[in-house]
Amino acid sequence: LGNTAQALKLANHLQDLDPRSKVAVLVDFNNDVLTGAYSDAISKIDLLLNLDEPRREIYWETLASFYSEPDSRKALKQAFAAQPSWGERVSIHLIRQNQGDLNLIDYVRGYPRNHSAFVNSIARRQNIDAAYDAFVSLLSDKEARGLQFPYDPTFSGLPGARPFNWQVNSEAASFIRSGGLSIYYSGRERATIVEQTTQIDPGQYDLVIDISGEQVAAGGRLEWTATCAGTDQTLLEFEQTDLPSTPSATRLELSVPNAGCRF
Repeated sequence: LGNTAQALKLANHLQDLDPRSKVAVLVDFNNDVLTGAYSDAISKIDLLLNLDEPRREIYWETLASFYSEPDSRKALKQAFAAQPSWGERVSIHLIRQNQGDLNLIDYVRGYPRNHSAFVNSIARRQNIDAAYDAFVSLLSDKEARGLQFPYDPTFSGLPGARPFNWQVNSEAASFIRSGGLSIYYSGRERATIVEQTTQIDPGQYDLVIDISGEQVAAGGRLEWTATCAGTDQTLLEFEQTDLPSTPSATRLELSVPNAGCRF
């Protein structure tokens, strides 16, 4: 289909025979790409996603590939501005294909379910400061103004990307609708129930934990730890072996050093 005039003629003929012809739309798409009409090409993919559902994964990947060149990227960014129905799926393909690319934020912002994948892709590239900046940028103005240590201290299930929001082990815990965390772990192996990476300034801090619960005979213990990200330095380690039957406050002291422990 290298001859665009012949390709266009063939596409028109096929559409005359069958207005829903996938082949005709593919020919049109090929012609649009060859002539640099990327916005038109994207509209053809939009149509194919409805006409050819079994091949949707291929079309999502095709749209994500438009990010690789400046002209096609411009058309893709314009399409994303309208938050298309395929945006969330193409957004996750972009994150997978371009790990740690900070410029993807405009392709991620409108799709909260992809925020954590995006922020984690930056953090995995050992760029934790940039990952935190992306986390903050993806919060609403109200959420960003309410940032504190830790984020979402009452376990209310606030929106926000992991690892800077709570990562909850769904097999062992869940948020309580009124606020708080319900833990129901009965395994024998040591398990991480909930964790969060947070930014914190050097200094002395008091951590207050309100907790209550029940323990079975020969049960284990609940352990709270705080470490410096990317190092083995432990700042806090506390084992809670007895659980009060009514909510009671446990106060812990945390000392953050002046250097080497921003997270």
